[in-house]
Amino acid sequence: MKYLRQYIRNTLLEAPEEHHELINQANQKYNELISQQKRKIADGDWEYDSRIEHAQMIKYPQLKNARRNIKRVWNELADHSYWQNPNNIVCCHSLSFINEGSLNEYFGPNGFYDLHNKNRDELSCVGMFGLSDGDIKRLHNHAGSLFITLSPRRVTFAYAGDAYTEELHWADEEVQKFHKSSGLPKRPGRIMALPWRSKVLLDREDIEKAEKHPSAGLELRKKKWIGEVIIDNWKLDTVYIAKYKKIKDMHKNIQFCEDNNIKYKVI
Repeated sequence: MKYLRQYIRNTLLEAPEEHHELINQANQKYNELISQQKRKIADGDWEYDSRIEHAQMIKYPQLKNARRNIKRVWNELADHSYWQNPNNIVCCHSLSFINEGSLNEYFGPNGFYDLHNKNRDELSCVGMFGLSDGDIKRLHNHAGSLFITLSPRRVTFAYAGDAYTEELHWADEEVQKFHKSSGLPKRPGRIMALPWRSKVLLDREDIEKAEKHPSAGLELRKKKWIGEVIIDNWKLDTVYIAKYKKIKDMHKNIQFCEDNNIKYKVI
């Protein structure tokens, strides 16, 4: 059975159009389910829940499983030798939009994440092909005054745009308890299918083709980064702080880095 699975995987990897069709089929199943669920709400059968598309809600197991299946297909078909190499993709995450960009709120004693050990909760990142000073300034303009790079990390999904993954701050106590040992997952929601294939990126060839396609999104064609890369088993690597934006907060974050022996750069 092991060798059969390997044979099937290798065959699929040699057939890019076919494996993108599998991604599209998995996404279509989710779209059908979410449409049915919204119709039930419209018909008054269900109490309205603004978080319905965030399938961490345990009461929507079909939606959760459909979103999880999209990632399962990605994991089976993606070129992991490419995605798991940090020299190919630099994963960057903004800390500017919650808690006013405070490292202490994220990584302090009462923060969301562990400062010294690998974190199991998945994280949405922008995927960069390098990190020059020019790239850093462009990211500050896009992601605010504070962002971090993550390494080591394991990529679990990549998309040329916004994949509408679950927002983990909506996870209630029941969901957090359910995922305590494995970490909170982030799974894609709405996925656009291009005429030639989906915007899901499985390998370097997909990136190169998406860069040239008018529907692939501004990130790849103009900004030259991947819109959403999901990672788990990650650790904080380096902090990037924008100079002269909220001077007081800037100095607090610098002090946090120095107190905790964290690499940082002010630019």
